[in-house]
Amino acid sequence: MTLEINIIPDVLTVEDESIDLQNTDEGGAPLPGEDNDDNDHVAQTDPNLLPSNFFQALENLNLINLDSWVQNPIGVALSGYDGTNDGLEVFNINDPDGFGIDNLAFTQDALGTPFLTYDPTDLAFDPTNGVDSGLLAINGGNIYLFVDVSNDNIVYGIDSTGDIVFAVYLDENQDKTAAKMWTVEFEPMVHQTAGDGGLSYDDSIDLTDKLFVTASQELQFDLTNAPSGQNLFIMFGDGNITDDDAEVGIIATGKNPANVSAGEGLSSGDTINTSQAGGPTSFAVNNQQINEGEGIYFTFVTGPNSDFTVPNLDQTEADIEANINFTGFLGAQTAAFQVVQTVSGKTAVVKITAYNETQTVANASGNNFVDALNNDDVVDIDSVVVNDLDGDGKINIIDNGDGTFNIEGVEAGDTIQYSTVGNHNRVLIENDGDGKGKDSADFDIGGFKLFQAGTASLEVGSTVHWEDSAPSAIASAVTVNLQTDDSNTPDDTDTQDFSGNFTFNAGNDGQQSLVYDISTTDSTDSGLTSGGVAILLFNDGSDGVIGTAGGTTIFSVTVDSSGVVTLEQDGVIDHLPNIDPSSYNESIGLTGSDKITLTATLTDGDNDVASGIIDLTSGISFLDDGLIAFSPFDTEVFNDPTGTGEAFLDSDDNIDDNYGKDGANTVPVRFVSTLDGQSMGETSGGEDIVYYLTDNNMKLVGATGGDATTGKVFEITLSLDGSLLIFDDKYNVTMFASIDNGSGFEFDDLSGVSAGNPDWAIIGDETDPNYNPPPPVEILVTAYNASTSLSTTVNTNSSNIAASSNNIKYQEVVRLDFGEFTPNGDGTFSIGNHTTINGLRFSPQQVSGNPGTTKAIVLTAFDANDDDNFNHDPIDPITGISIDTNNDGLYDFEWETSDGNTIIGGVQFITNPSEGDILLNGVKEDWDVLVHTDDGFSRLEIGNFSTKQQSKFSIGDILIEEFNQGSDITKSYQLEIFDGDSDSILGTVFDITWTATEPLPII
Repeated sequence: MTLEINIIPDVLTVEDESIDLQNTDEGGAPLPGEDNDDNDHVAQTDPNLLPSNFFQALENLNLINLDSWVQNPIGVALSGYDGTNDGLEVFNINDPDGFGIDNLAFTQDALGTPFLTYDPTDLAFDPTNGVDSGLLAINGGNIYLFVDVSNDNIVYGIDSTGDIVFAVYLDENQDKTAAKMWTVEFEPMVHQTAGDGGLSYDDSIDLTDKLFVTASQELQFDLTNAPSGQNLFIMFGDGNITDDDAEVGIIATGKNPANVSAGEGLSSGDTINTSQAGGPTSFAVNNQQINEGEGIYFTFVTGPNSDFTVPNLDQTEADIEANINFTGFLGAQTAAFQVVQTVSGKTAVVKITAYNETQTVANASGNNFVDALNNDDVVDIDSVVVNDLDGDGKINIIDNGDGTFNIEGVEAGDTIQYSTVGNHNRVLIENDGDGKGKDSADFDIGGFKLFQAGTASLEVGSTVHWEDSAPSAIASAVTVNLQTDDSNTPDDTDTQDFSGNFTFNAGNDGQQSLVYDISTTDSTDSGLTSGGVAILLFNDGSDGVIGTAGGTTIFSVTVDSSGVVTLEQDGVIDHLPNIDPSSYNESIGLTGSDKITLTATLTDGDNDVASGIIDLTSGISFLDDGLIAFSPFDTEVFNDPTGTGEAFLDSDDNIDDNYGKDGANTVPVRFVSTLDGQSMGETSGGEDIVYYLTDNNMKLVGATGGDATTGKVFEITLSLDGSLLIFDDKYNVTMFASIDNGSGFEFDDLSGVSAGNPDWAIIGDETDPNYNPPPPVEILVTAYNASTSLSTTVNTNSSNIAASSNNIKYQEVVRLDFGEFTPNGDGTFSIGNHTTINGLRFSPQQVSGNPGTTKAIVLTAFDANDDDNFNHDPIDPITGISIDTNNDGLYDFEWETSDGNTIIGGVQFITNPSEGDILLNGVKEDWDVLVHTDDGFSRLEIGNFSTKQQSKFSIGDILIEEFNQGSDITKSYQLEIFDGDSDSILGTVFDITWTATEPLPII
């Protein structure tokens, strides 16, 4: 029987370690110095595309989890895959005898020697015990080959630290006559050729002479209908024997059979006994079992004579030595047999010895068989495995040290499998017990099976390739500049990080090093001069360039390990005359190109090199001596006619140290001239405020009257101390009037639109000449008698409001509505809308009788509708009342809802929850009363509920607090400083904030 494995030309499994797929039909694009004709597979991103057995093995190792990679692979490759096919088979197998292939496996040599297994649960696993692949992991050293513990179609490359670097899978077809190959790489490997941007980037490594494929066949032999009784031999095959040299058979004889062809009687030697009683046919010697010291030879042959092979062999034929007829010997490495029919309760000792018959077939068959039987070469057994039927774990496998093994503790039903270091064609199975006790039972043998009865091996490691990853270092144009200033010499430096001007990619090999270098061509003319002497450029011998004039170093350019470049200026550089006043700090730089370059060199994990170069020439410049930037402080001023404020003109409180070497101008600090005549964008008393510059632009005035002196609202004056030693350079703000800021409104003139006792009055409407501009809200004044619910007239003058006369009498109520109201011209009015206000202040005035007389005032707030029906509007409960007893703007005491009915400050506060009003008993003339609700109200009713004649009163000093404080106003300004030759620089923008007057606290 002969198997042939044939390599299929030009089918490789090539995986490129580059990050992207290097496969044209997968969208891959070749990197510099590479190609894209590799077999990279999209399973790199979708592991479900892997064969299921391969997937399962990787999942068992926690490299894949469900449908995603746990450890992302560097790459996946499939043999012959080009993105348009399903891969190509690497080899095929010719089986001329038609036995079929029982197993395809990765092996370590042409003899089919298996790899050691990788079992991740083995705590004693030593990765260096495997076959050295000749490859190196970048991070883990030598890579050793092992086969998967459960699947000999998978080989792992494991580095010396125990990490899996790659896996190779044999993807066999259904009948195992051909196979594709897959590779998955998890860690980068060393490619010995250092790439420099040429094709060496694509340097390839492989497993030549390290990885083989072995095809093998297994034969299970059938003893059905074997002759019973004592015989010289039994020759048997697979039960379907034919006369064919490719047929495989086994000849069983006793350990010391009679040489029948020499005239010895059959019974003078060991006979082979077969029995079919109670189950499958089994072998024994001389009787029903193999006793201590007895044994059976099993000889593996090809071309057994079918006439004398089971089931055609009869008992008579089995006693004739000449009938042991075959055409050749069969070499095998693994076989298995079963021990049967031991004595119950006892165990046996089985000894196994493997041989190779060295005689020719003619000298070792027929009548010569027995003569040649005991003159064989021993073949070492290297492993024994026992399938312990009852699983009691009492099997003891003993290596005898001479190539043979003993197995102790064997019971009926146990299966013993052994393997040899090379092919053998005969095995002797003996009972090696001593016949004593329960550990030395007799037994017989059944179920003989040959593994790898036919094998063929092929070197396939040379078809498995990994191509190197290409690093890259791409330089972009200079986006940052290096600049120093004559003013700060010597030792003036500017540092910029130029690493961002490079794009680095070390690929899957990882970065080994990144080196930056500054260089020039020695004696290059920089195009600059110092003191009229040309500045020449030289390499400094380490990491930078120096510029020298007459041997004196004027500047240097260096770089550190992170790509940060430093320009240091130690001498003055000649600049053009300062003609333009705005360019006091004009810049001058190197001329030309490539005079100073920055090179970044990236070396990846296996010494491939990529470089990028930036021309720094245009990015290096030097400033003339000039002014120093300054930053005035912000300030705040109260927005009232007495407000003042000041702030320093620079962060160090001193502007005199900002003029530079040219010194100060005669007018060194000024407001920017563009402010003159600009509108401030605010008003005062409704009039626009305009800016005016005076005093050589050192004073800024805000005024409303058309010039800097009329309608002055404020002025900002620059105050300079004129000394480097005094730190008191400021600007001062002085207020002369308030800036309109949306604050509240006090109704100073209450004369309304009608005189006398009209039915109603509107205070502050658009036509009211007393208010220009109109107030933010109008007040509709009406009145009624609480006892009759009938309307009554109102009475107004320039300072007070009352009901039917100049007082509010007992049970009279003055109603104040807030919003927009329009006289109709016929004695009626229209309500445009109501406005919600909060914080209405008033004071009782014109008290009849003693001015110290107290009053009983009832207050009720409403959320008014916009109709003219005053009797159906919802009440808004009053939640707070504050009282100022002496008109100093400080509220002396207050009441809140939570206080309930109480006396505070001599005033009795009585609430009426059902009506929503509140009674104030004890308020005196000219006290200020401030009323609040939670969310504001649009109507307030003020009633007199004192029966005392002297408690009549009117109301005045009406103010709506909601608009009182107003908003802060912030404006931004900018100053310029001028040096002695009229160079100038703008300071940073600073803010002046006019803060709304703080409300006076309650005491």
